[in-house]
Amino acid sequence: MKQLLILLSTIALAVPAVGTAAFIGRNTTNENAEIEVYKANNENRNDIKKTKINQQNNQWNDINLISECSVPAAGTHKDDDVKTAQKATAKISWENTISNSRFVDVSGQFDLNTYKEPVNTKNFMLKKIDSESSISRIVFEEEKVNDKWSGWGHQTSKIKIRLIAEYNTDEGITSLMLSNYTYIRTAGSVHKSSTYSKINNLSFLVGYKNK
Repeated sequence: MKQLLILLSTIALAVPAVGTAAFIGRNTTNENAEIEVYKANNENRNDIKKTKINQQNNQWNDINLISECSVPAAGTHKDDDVKTAQKATAKISWENTISNSRFVDVSGQFDLNTYKEPVNTKNFMLKKIDSESSISRIVFEEEKVNDKWSGWGHQTSKIKIRLIAEYNTDEGITSLMLSNYTYIRTAGSVHKSSTYSKINNLSFLVGYKNK
């Protein structure tokens, strides 16, 4: 009996109390969790700060480039129009922004006004054309077509926006050439049709990839 009591006492001294072990574990977990939350918050703040800085340096604003065309109500007609704008910039970084962008977001007003189911939008997404681009020249382009039949009348409305960025390595300057093209055609139509494209701003989208 005496030996049994001695053995039980030895086991009790060797094993920590369950309540104590659980308490220590909870404190350690909470401390680690707080550290991770702190790190995450700081990383988020840095990401937000970087995003704001990038947004300030990836835009061409106040462009106000308008292209429009229209055709009368009766018969077969077509019309088109093109407007261009240019900008030289060192603020938009070629190395960090333009050369790392596969898309350009263009905002404004874009109306493909066929009589049946007209399409109206405020954004155009230009895509990089790899076959026309090089180390110092990048081409972005997008075309939208609204092709509709209304009874026996056929109407086609089209907008094509094209941006060419060329980098001068000697001067560290990028030249931007923007083209805004509109087209409208009717065949046997009895309704007026038109195409309208107004470009207000554009933004290079860094980090977005083709899926």
